[in-house]
Amino acid sequence: MAEQMFLNYETLQKSDGRIPLFTGTDATLSSKQKHGVSSLPKAFDAGYQLSKRSTNMDFVSRTAKLLDRYFNWFLSNRYNEKLGLFSGV
Repeated sequence: MAEQMFLNYETLQKSDGRIPLFTGTDATLSSKQKHGVSSLPKAFDAGYQLSKRSTNMDFVSRTAKLLDRYFNWFLSNRYNEKLGLFSGV
């Protein structure tokens, strides 16, 4: 059950790899969201913890691809070269 809940991120993930912080059909909520705002970086830890306990190799593979796309988004959009830091919510 937790694995399927985690894979719901696949349906939310944008083509650039970002996982939006807010979703839903409320137009006012969606219109206020800034493009650079993403879901909690804790998704990395959750995906890792679920994957290392899973016996479902399809889940592990899908999670790795999802998190790779998400990490690449962080690398290209949330890294401040001057400070040498990533920013996240």
